[in-house]
Amino acid sequence: MKVKGFSLIEVMVSSFIVAIALLGLASMQSVALKTVGTTQQISLANSLLVDITERMQLNHVWLIKNAKGYDTLSLQKETLKKPGCVDDKGQYSQCSGENIRDNDLLEWRSKMLLADLNKQKDKSIKQTQQGLVNAEGCIETDAKGIITVVLSWSANTEGVDAAKGSANASLNKRCGNAGKRRQQVSIKYFVGIR
Repeated sequence: MKVKGFSLIEVMVSSFIVAIALLGLASMQSVALKTVGTTQQISLANSLLVDITERMQLNHVWLIKNAKGYDTLSLQKETLKKPGCVDDKGQYSQCSGENIRDNDLLEWRSKMLLADLNKQKDKSIKQTQQGLVNAEGCIETDAKGIITVVLSWSANTEGVDAAKGSANASLNKRCGNAGKRRQQVSIKYFVGIR
């Protein structure tokens, strides 16, 4: 008489194969979450770069006359205050180019602080979520009038220091905290006609 069904060995082998597959899926999920988090950080950093470059472009008449006007090696250490010619709604009233510059850097730093997960009061936000940690902004103008803007932050995972081997290494190496967690985005551009 033949008995139909599964033997214990077949069930154990099947269970082992399913367990290996589930572990693989869990590992893929972890990698996917880290990748999404990194992508969100880079996207946020790029939007902050675009913000300051557009602000500088709008103030280009003053910037052409004051080529190094926006330069800073540490935006977080800058002493900035809101100019009196800017009201609570952000409206300008007879502001000089220097007033606009001060307001631009102040607002850029405020946006970086909002993006900085370490400085947020809401402790329910985890560092693996989108946002920048220890964000730092640096701006430098060279003798030819080329402006380099660097935004540096600490990544969620360790890797290679983003400043190593970069084309504009001098500012990149000085901007942010060096180490295996430093991530950066940077842009070089020219404002106006000299």
